[in-house]
Amino acid sequence: MHHHSKSLLTLATLSALVLTACEQPPKRIDPTGREAVTGMGVDYGDSQEIAESLTRQMLSSPAFLRYQQPVLARYNNTINNTSDANLPANVVNTRIRSTLLNSGQIQFTAALRTAEGHDPGVREARELANDPMFNQQSVQQSGAMNAVEAPQISVNSEFQSVYSTDGKAKQKTYQLRVFVTDLLSGRVIWEGTSKPIAKLGSN
Repeated sequence: MHHHSKSLLTLATLSALVLTACEQPPKRIDPTGREAVTGMGVDYGDSQEIAESLTRQMLSSPAFLRYQQPVLARYNNTINNTSDANLPANVVNTRIRSTLLNSGQIQFTAALRTAEGHDPGVREARELANDPMFNQQSVQQSGAMNAVEAPQISVNSEFQSVYSTDGKAKQKTYQLRVFVTDLLSGRVIWEGTSKPIAKLGSN
């Protein structure tokens, strides 16, 4: 009985060693390359494609030429109108915002609490007036002469998806819709959708 238990222990130890030897250590890869993991959702590479296709459309549109450049905008949080709760909306938003900002055509306000990219420091800096801890000559004063500029347009986005299956295979297709509103008139001045991202898998 003792010999049998010892054999089982030895077998378990050998199995553990074999499993450990088979595990591959992590390595760095290109997140948009062939080695990247592809799932049924929106992967990192997909998010970059989505953002690039939309910003290319926006920056080539004459809709923004009516404004003095750069036009000041607010960027609203993305609406997820899909059944996938793990969409990388923050990654897509960051790429869209940075590309538009670096184009020199559009800037974004960070002063609005309800806008994406809100910086509480804008308001807090103006609340330092009469605070003896700070040099008042360096404080951002409130009032008409030092008022924050209001945005002229708002950029809105919405993830959309379509699911289909024939019983053997399933397909999920994603796209990002973006529309831009003139905040003075309330009119939508531009709208577009990204290049669709389609994923095929088995049921």
